[in-house]
This record gives sequence, C-alpha cells and structure tokens, in this order.
Amino acid sequence: MGRLGQVRQRVGDAYAARRAAVALAHDEGFGDGYAAASAAVAHDDGSRPSPIEVELPHGLRLAAGWSWRMLVIVAAAAVVLWLVGRLRSVLVPLAIALLLAALLTPAARRLRRQAHFPRSLATATVVVGGLVVVAGTLTLVITQFVNGFPDLAAKSTEGIRQIQSWLRNGPLHLSNEQLGGTADAAQKWLDTHRDTLASGALSTAGTVVEVVASGFLVLFATFFFLRDGDRIWRFLVGLLPTAARAPIARAGHSPG
Repeated sequence: MGRLGQVRQRVGDAYAARRAAVALAHDEGFGDGYAAASAAVAHDDGSRPSPIEVELPHGLRLAAGWSWRMLVIVAAAAVVLWLVGRLRSVLVPLAIALLLAALLTPAARRLRRQAHFPRSLATATVVVGGLVVVAGTLTLVITQFVNGFPDLAAKSTEGIRQIQSWLRNGPLHLSNEQLGGTADAAQKWLDTHRDTLASGALSTAGTVVEVVASGFLVLFATFFFLRDGDRIWRFLVGLLPTAARAPIARAGHSPG
C-alpha cells in the first residue's frame, strides 16, 4: 500500500470513529437536546440577570448606576476643593506663575534663538523686564494719584461743608449743638470699637505680609517655569504610565 492509500485509510478511520461517537451519544439521550441544555447552562453561568434585576425597570437600573457614579464624582470634587482651600497660599501663586510663564515664554525663546542668550540669562532678562513694566505702570498710577490728591482733598472738604450746610438749612434743620453731638457720638463709637479696629489693622498687616510672600513665590516659580519648563514637564510626564505618556508628551512638547 502506498503513502496515498495510508492517508485515505486514516481519514476513513477517523470519520467512522466520529460517526460512531455521535450515534452513541444520540442513543444515550445526548442529541440535540444535550447541546441546547449545555448552551443554556453556559448562559446561566454569568450572562443572565438575577431575578431582582429582572423585576426592576431598565430606567431604574440605569438611574441607580449613574447615581452612585455621580456621588463618587461629587466626593472627589469635594476633596479637591478642600485641598485647594488648605493649600491656596501655595496653589494660587503657582497658578499665577504658570500664566506668567506662558505669557513670557515667547520672549525668552526669542532671546535664546535670535540673540543667542544663555537659558538663565534670557529668563532673568525677561523676568526683570516684566518687573520694570509692572513697576513703571504702578509708579505712573501712584504719581497721578499723588498729583491729584490736593484737588481731591479740597473737593472732599467742600463736600463736607455742603453736607453740613444741608443739615442746617435743609429739611432736618439741625443746630450747631446737634451737629456737635453727632461728632461726639462718632468719637465715642471710635473709642468703643478701638480694639476691633486695632485687630482689623493687624489682620490687614498680616494680609499684606501674605501678599508680599506670595509675590516672591510667584517670581521664584515664574523664573524656574521659564528656564526649566520643558524639563519639569518631561519629569512630570515620566511619572505617568507608558500608555498615557506618549500623547501627553506630544501635546505638551514645546521646542527650545
């Protein structure tokens, strides 16, 4: 018998064995009904809903699913807001520094590329230039206020005199004694609330100190965001998983 004959014999034997197995299963009651029952059992293993889920309407199940997800989102937002409230003295200056760095980056990049400034020198030049512009603007505003202060004081005095004249000659017809009593009442109120005013002054002084410290933090962070912003971005992106790293790195990449 040649090789082709051997192959034909093996195929025939396998076909005969399969027919015998099917016939035996059918004789023992495992025909089409067995296949259908097996499929039903496989469906019941995890894909068929529980009786309670069958009784609930689809809209109610959908609303319940969205409800607990919304609760999780609200809780996460509350935690974020709590952290922002606790760290606002640091987060707010950093946010301002990010905005300033985004505004000043084109100027620093132009100095590095066109004027061939070193990175630190270009950053310092841009920051100092921004401070000069801000200081010049504040100086102009303060100068205008100081120059106009005498006229403002004169107009304020004239306004007070007009008010006093209206109180005497207007519908109230207050006498000088009554006006003096009003002044005494105002002085008494100031004496009574002196401690409150003093504490308010101290609170204002503390606020001024906090504002000055925040200003220094803004300058410090702006300098390093301008000088090493791309390196800081690559460091932050390097903490992310590999799947999310590539698209974020492409989105935040800035040449130079």
